[in-house]
Amino acid sequence: MEQLVGNTNLTLVDSQVEIYELHDTQELNITTTEQTKSELVIRLVENTNVNCRIALAPYSELHILFDNETKQANINVVADVKRGASIRLGMYELSESTVKEQVLVNLLDQEAKAKVISTSISSTSKDFDIECIHHAPNTSSDMNNFEISDAGANYTLRACGTIKKGAVGSKSHQMSRILTTSENQISKATPVLLIDENDVMASHANSMGKMDDQHLYYLTSRGMDEKQAKELLTLSYLLPISEVFDNEDIRSDYINKVRSRVGL
Repeated sequence: MEQLVGNTNLTLVDSQVEIYELHDTQELNITTTEQTKSELVIRLVENTNVNCRIALAPYSELHILFDNETKQANINVVADVKRGASIRLGMYELSESTVKEQVLVNLLDQEAKAKVISTSISSTSKDFDIECIHHAPNTSSDMNNFEISDAGANYTLRACGTIKKGAVGSKSHQMSRILTTSENQISKATPVLLIDENDVMASHANSMGKMDDQHLYYLTSRGMDEKQAKELLTLSYLLPISEVFDNEDIRSDYINKVRSRVGL
């Protein structure tokens, strides 16, 4: 594991799997090389403001996850995706932190693809603004957001899919699921679709509420106590973050981290 301090430029020349610890305020620039595939974990371990600029070269692939372990952070990520390139971008927010996160993905050329996954548990203020902009034809984006709002949470999400004029054949989809565990919380999700072209596909789906009593009943009828049943249902909300990665070791690591966080 390598530590990053101060302003840092990372150029990913070969396909690689890397874990970095981010210390202090950062200007972080990440650039891929054509026809490479890389997987990165960026762990925030000190209270910080992070500005990250990602540039994906044509036909490259990047899977990257920001894992916030701090008490307070402002995270700003901008990704520019060129022809035939794809990014999977994860925002992992299971700490008891106060956070503001902005994610902007620009799909600049044909066949550019993006998948953004945010996973969070909140008992403080957490503010997410996630947007994918389709600038070119035949581009695709998928935004999936998962939140557990505990007592004291003030969770805000804005997820926006924008398809510009001329971006024919593009697809923009988003889905947000918020599970509330207390009456003493505030949660708000705002889905936005800004479409300036006809021959496209776009959709959004939102759900917010308490645990399903029928699901709890089913699990308890199969021998689980209520606490175990609630922990298992909570786990199902958070596990999609592991889909950021193909590497089995990293996937297993984050599955285990989520299980530990919910008490399983």
